[in-house]
Amino acid sequence: MKHRFFLTVILIIAIAAVFSSCGKKSNTTYSDSRKTVEETERADPLRFLYLEGQFRQNMIGNKFNVSCDVTNNASAVCYKNLTLSITYYSKSNSSIGTAEYTIYEDFPANTIKHIEFKVDRLHKANSIGLEIVDAKPK
Repeated sequence: MKHRFFLTVILIIAIAAVFSSCGKKSNTTYSDSRKTVEETERADPLRFLYLEGQFRQNMIGNKFNVSCDVTNNASAVCYKNLTLSITYYSKSNSSIGTAEYTIYEDFPANTIKHIEFKVDRLHKANSIGLEIVDAKPK
């Protein structure tokens, strides 16, 4: 009898605990969760920026004309001042040098922006590779 009474009390307490927690709302509001997303995007811009493009040599052969699209997948943060790492490759695809190039433009959230620019061609460079290495939140 004593054992049965004890189990009944525990069952009632458990049911009361379940019903008291139902209907409670989270303390996180929409603006708080939005802030969290924005903080994440500000802290790690390279996670949200992508670069895709092509290049060709100019007529004289001393520069590469680069045409590419920069995609900003961030939902809340606009980025600016993208720094690109340019790797120069020989005919045998060996890396023969690197350089950095900064693009001083704004890249709004959830957009694809087309950019074109020229970079110097290293002697004996046959192709280049581009990578975004830095960006600043606006």
